[in-house]
Amino acid sequence: MFVLKTTIILSVLALLAFFVLQISWLNFTSSASKDLFTNASNEKKLVNFEELNTLPKPVQKYFHLVLKDKSAIINRAYVSQVGEFRMDENSEKFSKTEAQQFFSTKPKGFTWHAKISIDAGIYVNVFDSYIDSKAGIKAKFLSVYTVVDQFEKKELNEAALQRYLAEAIWYPTALLPSQGVKWTSIDANTAKATITDGDTTTSLEFSFNEKGEISSIYSPNRFRGVDDHYIATPWSCKVSNYVQKDHYLIPQYGEVSWLINNKEFTYYKLNIQDVQYN
Repeated sequence: MFVLKTTIILSVLALLAFFVLQISWLNFTSSASKDLFTNASNEKKLVNFEELNTLPKPVQKYFHLVLKDKSAIINRAYVSQVGEFRMDENSEKFSKTEAQQFFSTKPKGFTWHAKISIDAGIYVNVFDSYIDSKAGIKAKFLSVYTVVDQFEKKELNEAALQRYLAEAIWYPTALLPSQGVKWTSIDANTAKATITDGDTTTSLEFSFNEKGEISSIYSPNRFRGVDDHYIATPWSCKVSNYVQKDHYLIPQYGEVSWLINNKEFTYYKLNIQDVQYN
């Protein structure tokens, strides 16, 4: 009887500890996102197509397609996603993923909360962030056991700023020159976007289709975490299925890949479920 009571007590304590850790994780991620939104600019500015006149032709065409003149400059954005995530380049298995993301465009930043379901009842929570020009990534198995915890490394900061720039396709006024993006022509269908935040400057190459939509985004050298260090690796994102959200046209589907040893490793496939602005 004593053994049974002890077992029950220990089980209850373990369950309570599990729930406490779950709540602690939710409080941490929710607080960071709330602060990001609270500190975002409330400045009311409007899109002015006059600033497009000196841009490369495909970039001009893109902005005329996805924006409306005099629509609001986006200060905040919320995006929810569902998709599939693959952690191992040597595996064909994708895991169901649900994510919520919060963006601020002034100051530049984001938080990304993702739940990656590995198997029935088994999951990893991931929190990716870029706040105050500093990047961080935390991952916890079952919200309890830390598997990744990195913060404010130069390579991580640059990769996060690249992510902010790439994902601006969902809050496209952030790609305007007035919002700090410098565009230079590469060829008739490709242009390079360069952005600076704090001590970090980075670029991405954007390719445009005949409609004027951004169809893919590329970096020849994006830092990829491998064990305890970072390796500059070719990276790409293909996007499609543009839909109207308020006054903005954005892609709903994306596939994100590394090019490792000349082999494409697609690690994330995503569908946008909901978008809210300002």
